Amino acid sequence: MTISKTFFKFLFTYSFRNLWRRPKQTLVLMSAIIFSCVFILWVFNLNYASFKEIIKEITSQYVGISQLTHENYYKLDKNSVNSYKYLTSQILPPSLQEELAQGKFSLRVSSPVFLSASKKTLGVMLVGTHAHDEFNRKSIANTIVSGSYFDESSNKKSILLGKRLAYALKVSPGEEIVVLGQGVDGSLANDLFVVRGIFDFGGGELEKEVAFTTIENAREFFSMPPTSFHIVVANRELKSSELPPSSKVISWRDLMPDVALSLDFFALFIWIVSIVIIIVVSFGTANSLFISFVERKKEMEMLNIVGAPNLFVISSLFIEVCLLTLLSLAIGNILSYFVILFFSHNPINLELFTGGRPIMMGGIIIHPKIYFSVSSKFYLETNFLILLFTLLAMIYPLLRVLPSSKQH
Repeated sequence: MTISKTFFKFLFTYSFRNLWRRPKQTLVLMSAIIFSCVFILWVFNLNYASFKEIIKEITSQYVGISQLTHENYYKLDKNSVNSYKYLTSQILPPSLQEELAQGKFSLRVSSPVFLSASKKTLGVMLVGTHAHDEFNRKSIANTIVSGSYFDESSNKKSILLGKRLAYALKVSPGEEIVVLGQGVDGSLANDLFVVRGIFDFGGGELEKEVAFTTIENAREFFSMPPTSFHIVVANRELKSSELPPSSKVISWRDLMPDVALSLDFFALFIWIVSIVIIIVVSFGTANSLFISFVERKKEMEMLNIVGAPNLFVISSLFIEVCLLTLLSLAIGNILSYFVILFFSHNPINLELFTGGRPIMMGGIIIHPKIYFSVSSKFYLETNFLILLFTLLAMIYPLLRVLPSSKQH
């Protein structure tokens, strides 16, 4: 036991001494590893925070994190809906009814209709909502740029139009438009609605494809029962245990596949860039180690002559590279923590990367500000990848030096 401890102590001391025999070379290697560690952690956090903020911006405006519907309502393969299939509030479990009462979720009646003004008729999706739910106050009421939001004291049937839709129909607040559709009983639905207000989602396609009214007006228009609805818009992921009979949950990923694909592609791109950076740093490390090992070739041969086996040489070089990498990662982790902490209090506006132009995703204009947050997952992944590739980088220099070391 004493011999073993003495041996490992000598091995560690020998490796540490070799590490600082050429301090400039060591510091250059450490700087490269530290930079790659800080940059990759910054990029990973930028990707994660961007993903989170973009999803928050998009889902808070219209679709929600998930939607509960009748199992046959959405026809995602045909990009259409079957408005004859609806649910009623009575079948919802108590947990969902409680969140509905608190305004965290929103009930909607949603079906395609035609809007007809004096000179033009356009097809849109008429969405009936609870006018003063928390979700709708945040997503719709705050975007009214002309006219006003729904007024419960008004006896007239009101409708909210997107800015682009109102421009296409040539209507303004206070004017009447004809709404044509089909009731759930198969009857022809038609009525006059007063344009209450104009909302602005930033110029996306959603402004031209959707019109809002109250859920009471929508139920009456489509001849639906008083407690019926097509969609429960939720601001969280719904669990399968919360589903009532004949219903299913649709994720925002299914409702906005183009947005999900774009974000997944961006995340994959970040991973590829990070791996490329690590490989480039590894090649630089391998080159420096090769030079270092070749310069110490005679020293290794002398160790063989005095009886040191190749295992001793390999072990000392392995410990040397591990010490170099772990010390660099420790410094890189500390620096990256303060960098991420800085950006958690000073968010990045993604419009900086678009030359000040707004970002459009899923037909919605978004203006996300990216707040970083420290995640242990990224630290573990980054440290593991850098350590792995650095250790792999020492294999080639080691193979070139060891064959010439003959044990005597």
